[in-house]
Amino acid sequence: MNLIIKTGLLALFCVFLLACDNSDTSDEDYSPEDDYSADSDDELYHDPYMEFCLQGSKLDIDPNTLTDDDCIFRTEGRNRSDMTDPKANAFYASVSDFPALQEAGIDSFGIDIKIGPQAPKVTTGIYTLVPYSVLSTEAKQLPDVMVHLRANDKDSLFAAVMKPDVEKLKLSDFMGPDDYPGYEIVSAILTVTHVEDIPLDEDEKNSQKLQAEMGMLTGQQYVKGTFTFSVKKFGNNGSNFGPETFTFGSRNDWAYFPKHSE
Repeated sequence: MNLIIKTGLLALFCVFLLACDNSDTSDEDYSPEDDYSADSDDELYHDPYMEFCLQGSKLDIDPNTLTDDDCIFRTEGRNRSDMTDPKANAFYASVSDFPALQEAGIDSFGIDIKIGPQAPKVTTGIYTLVPYSVLSTEAKQLPDVMVHLRANDKDSLFAAVMKPDVEKLKLSDFMGPDDYPGYEIVSAILTVTHVEDIPLDEDEKNSQKLQAEMGMLTGQQYVKGTFTFSVKKFGNNGSNFGPETFTFGSRNDWAYFPKHSE
């Protein structure tokens, strides 16, 4: 009987030693990285054309490290709809969904740059607004740099003017302060620091080919830079905003009909 008990205890002791040995080995060899090593390539993926919009001037930022945007920045290249120059194409850019902008009663603020009859792709450079009259009824060519303010009131078609019209309105006998547009656009500067054509995948190439057969050329370019603008209260419904700077990265989807530009 004693022999049986001793044999049983010895067997249990051996099992205990084996368990301890395995435990020590697993502690040394185990690494938390083993849990996700197979997925590490996905986590480290770097998007070279990441879109972003940040408050302030932050040109050295790596957009792939961002967790959230401050705003939305959109770009587009298309025909300018200029009756005096119907072949002119333009690059459009706008900022929206920024809390302070919305608090000022502004849904979005944008700029468009005249490109010409060629593909509406922007180049690096500084594009500065020169204040112009929007109240003029003369048939004259549009300025090379134009701006667009869209108020939160979607029905507002006459939301902003610039200095030439401010002076006219103040001297007018037909319109008083209660009827003034809400805003005066003071300044706007778009600084483009980087442009790069975005390669197309096979599906996009096929789509591009089909569009070309219909006479339309399309493409994408990655654009980075800053957009600074300032708006001040003019009418009763207006408010002050800026000057404020936004840093952006955006994919410019452009399209145009070459035959219409000849």
